[in-house]
Amino acid sequence: MNEILIARLNDRCQPLDRGDLYEDPLAEALEAAGLGEVTGGGSSFSPKGGIDFVDIEIALSGDLEAGRKLVVEKLVELGAPKGSRLVLDDGQEVPFGKREGVAFYFNIIDVPTDIKDRFPLQDLADEFVEKLQDLGEMSSSWSNEQWVSVYFFGASYEEMASVLSPYINEHPRCAGGRIERIA
Repeated sequence: MNEILIARLNDRCQPLDRGDLYEDPLAEALEAAGLGEVTGGGSSFSPKGGIDFVDIEIALSGDLEAGRKLVVEKLVELGAPKGSRLVLDDGQEVPFGKREGVAFYFNIIDVPTDIKDRFPLQDLADEFVEKLQDLGEMSSSWSNEQWVSVYFFGASYEEMASVLSPYINEHPRCAGGRIERIA
């Protein structure tokens, strides 16, 4: 039997990152097990800006139940966030994912130039990573004319937000920004 399904990941990763983080390792696992292949992928962009989610298209063959199980287990192992789901060819959805996510949106319009010059965003993103230590890791980033966002995933949104919030509330470069739960 054959089946085409979509793994809809509640991740904000860029298209190239999607391949490295999810598609390539999943393709290797499916091929090694003889259960199918990754046939494509895509990103859904939000009307307010940024990536809402990413899709991976998968063609299963042979034992469909074993193929579905492998897809879910491998994507969870690779760090799929909560809110991810497998969309079967009959429209049924199977939820999966373990990691939680936090996003911080830097306001790049309303912050004074001298503050922008003193505190480059890459330095702040690196500081976020350092403060989170093993609580979470940076997944990706995104920008438009008003915002630069950084996305972190880990075991607990609450723990990541509680570590970042005091720093964000005090740092002048974070003025006008916002923190959001994304998974």
